[in-house]
Amino acid sequence: MRGSGAAGTGAEQGELGVTATVHSSRYVEYLASLEWAMKRQAALERAGYECQSCGDTVDLQVHHLTYDRLGEEVPADLMVVCPPCHEKEDEARARRTEARSWARRVRGYARKRWGETWWLEYSFEEAAEELRDWIEQGEGAW
Repeated sequence: MRGSGAAGTGAEQGELGVTATVHSSRYVEYLASLEWAMKRQAALERAGYECQSCGDTVDLQVHHLTYDRLGEEVPADLMVVCPPCHEKEDEARARRTEARSWARRVRGYARKRWGETWWLEYSFEEAAEELRDWIEQGEGAW
């Protein structure tokens, strides 16, 4: 299992620019548990032992679409994938996580700048543009 952009995980760049994912000990322990083995097996059965992206049947893995409920996953949190599709899904999850983080940052900036009801007078796009400008001016380290 691989993942990036999630709580308790991170990526470290090694030799030749290859990025390896580092997981928390809690995550690693969970993947070794009987509970995870049962959830993994159930996911494989639901998917008919096929990659849910491309239909491949070799070297299947179970991907976490989110880590929000790690250890208490619901079936919709898991996706069966082959290794190439797993990498693509990890990248997609990282982009979703980054987008949510940016949106929280924009909303926080807008609340500080214009108050709790900022959205009545300004669009998200206007707030995001102003925040980008603020960051580019070197004032955005917070």
